[in-house]
Amino acid sequence: MKVSWYRCGMNNEFCLLDKVNLNLPMFDDKNGVYIIWSNNVKRVLKIGSGQIRERLMKHINNPEILIYKDLYVTWTFVEGKQMLGIEKYLGDLYEPIIGDRFPDVTPVVVNLPFGEV
Repeated sequence: MKVSWYRCGMNNEFCLLDKVNLNLPMFDDKNGVYIIWSNNVKRVLKIGSGQIRERLMKHINNPEILIYKDLYVTWTFVEGKQMLGIEKYLGDLYEPIIGDRFPDVTPVVVNLPFGEV
């Protein structure tokens, strides 16, 4: 499945976690899948799904995430079973540092935000 991974700014760079304007209307009642990573440790920290605004607001203040530096995020808006399947696929692929439980659903393969195969 092809999805659009969000980026920020004029240079189409990935978004700094603490700089994302979660008050923008594009987040109103939107569900999807997100990935939070640290460029400092070069690892995916957290993958999740749900209402993007609410989930990211929670993670922005999460001490378990904030111990890492140089934090980035990207997300894609999707719904329902596809959302959980994408979360499962990404969780199995990236093995994030934080969180190890992913939905017990069939993985949904998507294009990756970082361009890996």
